[in-house]
Amino acid sequence: MYKPTLFFLLGLLPLLLLTQAQFVLADDVDPRELGRRMFLEGVLPSGKSMTAYIQGDVKVTGEQVRCGACHRRSGMGSSEGQQVVPAVTGKLLYNPLRIPTSRPPAAPTLRPAYDDETLKAALLRGVDANGAALVPNMPRYLLTEEELDVLLEYLKGLSAEPSPGVNETEVHFATIVSDRLPKAERKALLDVMRVFFKQKNTETRYESKRSANPPWHKKWIMGNYRKWRHHVWELKGEESTWLHTIAASLSLR
Repeated sequence: MYKPTLFFLLGLLPLLLLTQAQFVLADDVDPRELGRRMFLEGVLPSGKSMTAYIQGDVKVTGEQVRCGACHRRSGMGSSEGQQVVPAVTGKLLYNPLRIPTSRPPAAPTLRPAYDDETLKAALLRGVDANGAALVPNMPRYLLTEEELDVLLEYLKGLSAEPSPGVNETEVHFATIVSDRLPKAERKALLDVMRVFFKQKNTETRYESKRSANPPWHKKWIMGNYRKWRHHVWELKGEESTWLHTIAASLSLR
């Protein structure tokens, strides 16, 4: 009378071992990589697609709900027409927000700092730190507490430091060319790049100067202008050495 039970338990043994192995593998995964996949790919730590609702009752999944599609890879936000997509980096979310109006006497945009609980409410229920509803296009995600923790941990480290090549006054760009490139093609490419950078810096030079003493309602805009610097990195020798050359060039910036 005990044989069926014994066989049933033996049949469960491989499943239990497999489950145990999966947890061991999960422990070896970098939590930030799991958060990155949620943010940029719409993939849960389990490997399944993320699911959310937009516009009230429209169900969307996977890449359709990846955060980076609207908030960008950097998390610094974007805009589309009259719709402004705010920044979602931890450094900004976990601090109060005050954006002066560009049209006085309209009131400035104000928001208290998020904490973990209010940010989770924004992701799950579409309610901001003021308790107001977020725009209908903002997905209302179906996430567990553990999945939320993974995503929040990623946001806290997202764009926490300036990208390499960016400082308070300049943004550095590099055009990478090979010594195998014909001289005429090289010249055509680099001439266009040099003219573009010169034109860009000419168009924004006054904004950079105005940032030293801007109107109160434009300080937050003008203070973000940078001069663009263009560099040419030339790759020589075997292709197997090129990554090392690029890494060495980056380390000097």
